[in-house]
Amino acid sequence: MVSITRDGKRVIASIPVESVDEAIAESLDALRSGADLVELRLDYLPEIRKTDVDLILGQVPGERCIITIRSPAEGGVRHHENWIEILRYAMNKGAKIDVEAERGSALTDIKRSSVISRHGDITHLCMMERDIESYPGMEYKGVFEVRSLKDVSDLVAYARCLNARGKRFFLMGSGPLGNFTRYLLPLFGSGGAYVHTGRATAGCQPLLTEYKRVMDSIHLSEPEGIVCLLGKNIGYTLSPVMHNSALERYNIPWVYLPLDLDEDFIPLVRDCSSLPIKGFNVTTPYKEKVIMFLDSVSKECEEIRAVNTITIQNGKLCGYNTDAPAFRDVLMQRVHARGIENLSELKALVIGAGGVARAAVYTLKKEGAEIYLINRSESRAERLAGEFGCKMWGGLSSGKKFIPEVDLIVNCTPVSSSDELPIPRGSITPHHIVMDMVYQPFRTVLLERAAEQGATVIEGIHTLAHQAALAFKLWTDRDITPDFMLESAMKYIMHNNSHQ
Repeated sequence: MVSITRDGKRVIASIPVESVDEAIAESLDALRSGADLVELRLDYLPEIRKTDVDLILGQVPGERCIITIRSPAEGGVRHHENWIEILRYAMNKGAKIDVEAERGSALTDIKRSSVISRHGDITHLCMMERDIESYPGMEYKGVFEVRSLKDVSDLVAYARCLNARGKRFFLMGSGPLGNFTRYLLPLFGSGGAYVHTGRATAGCQPLLTEYKRVMDSIHLSEPEGIVCLLGKNIGYTLSPVMHNSALERYNIPWVYLPLDLDEDFIPLVRDCSSLPIKGFNVTTPYKEKVIMFLDSVSKECEEIRAVNTITIQNGKLCGYNTDAPAFRDVLMQRVHARGIENLSELKALVIGAGGVARAAVYTLKKEGAEIYLINRSESRAERLAGEFGCKMWGGLSSGKKFIPEVDLIVNCTPVSSSDELPIPRGSITPHHIVMDMVYQPFRTVLLERAAEQGATVIEGIHTLAHQAALAFKLWTDRDITPDFMLESAMKYIMHNNSHQ
């Protein structure tokens, strides 16, 4: 299956070639998985032979293959004396080649299908103009370090300029905001983005499947507004699928994109006036840490001490928590089905002590439930239990003691998404209601085993959909139902599962 991205935008899977056979297999798998092109980084090989190129192009179509040989000075792995010979040979065999602008003059017969690359910091952006003059009619690639949203804005402006002039180009950032630019710049004229399939050749590359999940949910260019999901290692998220569907439904010309940042760069949220940013979602691990950078927070946030939604009102950043009401609404639906009228009738075990756990404990306490709390760090459990008056607390090992005492188990840690359960095996019974805030996979190991024991289970995607609908209302003042958000996410999950 060949999937050419909307408006001619291409997804290029960059593959580090350490073995020719592996490179061929990875290339074919990437093309089947939706990449439009593959970039083969031959500088990873100990030595490069023409026969290697023959083997690759014997199975990978040349028109869908970019051959690249970076020198160590250009960020490559190994120096190869025969780089000119190999690139010329690959080019004459029908492959595209990628060559740094400073070395391109050595290839006097370079073809128009080639890519002329430029790497540097944002101050080198003007050097691309020299490349355009020196190599007329080529395709140009610029990768520039961006350390602020103002730098990103400069790249957006240049992408618009190149696009208006009819140039063929790839423009992207490196550094702290590099990953964000891979999603944003194709919406403003850049020819696509470089991604990886499991082994990145650059730190900012998104994973192919995660990149396509976001970009396939967007059906406009030149967006007038941007909403960002702030977090770390958030490629798994389904939030763009839901929110971009909702924005499209209301014909709102905005996009929802992941903003994956290291903790040191959280203050960048205050520097958002240079881009049309309309708000943020905040996810793990920044729900508590982001508060200090906001101008105000809601009363609920003051009590929970965690934020998952930020609006921008007259230039001021205002924090809200939609996790808590979403948790309550989803839980009430299920307990009513069990004949329980009020949450005050429950004894609940909450696992975790982060931002999601704080929202759950706050809600349960407000509704009058009796709360037991466990966490990997017992000291964090003790602090949270002290804040909200939980009945008992302890480390994860205390779960075995607490579980027989409770009706409800709420997992607010990421542990249930792996085979390591946050509670002992065999301790769940048909009496229990088990709620997992993890939503990838749809049915976690914890919920699978709870269902096997006859317990009532609540998947995390339901809470995700509810909090998303509430956040959408805060940004847009438009009502969207949790069912719409849920349906959008489930469509993606079912489609993805059917193609695995």
